[in-house]
Amino acid sequence: MSARHKVVPPVTPQIVQLSRRQRIVRLVLLGLAFLLTATLAWQAGRRQAPAQVPAPHVAEALQNRIRTLEQERDALRNEITALERRLKTVQHSPAQKKPVTKPARAQSARKNTKPARQKAAAPKPETVSVAPPKSAPPTRVAAQAEPATVPPPSPKPEPARLQLEDIQLAPGDTPGQYRLSFSVRRDGEGTRRVAGAAWIAVDGRRGREPVHLSFHKLSDDGRKHVKLSLEREQRVEEILQLPPDIEARQLLLEIKPWGSGIEGSSRKLRWDDILLP
Repeated sequence: MSARHKVVPPVTPQIVQLSRRQRIVRLVLLGLAFLLTATLAWQAGRRQAPAQVPAPHVAEALQNRIRTLEQERDALRNEITALERRLKTVQHSPAQKKPVTKPARAQSARKNTKPARQKAAAPKPETVSVAPPKSAPPTRVAAQAEPATVPPPSPKPEPARLQLEDIQLAPGDTPGQYRLSFSVRRDGEGTRRVAGAAWIAVDGRRGREPVHLSFHKLSDDGRKHVKLSLEREQRVEEILQLPPDIEARQLLLEIKPWGSGIEGSSRKLRWDDILLP
């Protein structure tokens, strides 16, 4: 007799529908999680963000300040050199040495003759000789020589310097273009070749706002300075291109040699005074 097996009908899964309140809660939780993630990502990016790059006008102002401080440093260095030279001259002058005066020489002579007199006044020992003893000759004090006058040292030659000469500015072939030329001459002794650089800049206005244009913005190839290499003199000729909305007021020139022993120079000229018709 076979056993009966109870047939169980298949169970159909039922889809549980979320209520409206549960859907709203789920959306709110998802929104909060998204906001929290965005906030954490923003804070992490802010901590790792690079330092803010200064604006171009701020960089130009800093460059101008650096150039001014370098000029003040050169002026102070020249003043210190002049003061040191003057101090050495004063220290080696004969007025600083006190000569021996006559009263001091007389006092020294009296000190030297006092021991001699004491020796002469001492009792003489008895002698067997019949001849009368001879008295000691008077002690003579040698006259002290006058101190030799040391001539003051000859002043040191002035250090070599680079000079700016024959500065000319003329209009170019196109509007806003100008031809600038000047000579760099070496003063002082020496014939070795000198290497250095010349900086060119223009101060002007754009409307009512002051503007400083460096040679990097004035040259057609974007150079920052003009290279110098001379033994006695070098002629420099450059083309300056001004923006159309700039009114030039001043021309700034500065030359500096590389290395020590030679000083540079700088000039600030009114644009209208040197501009040729």
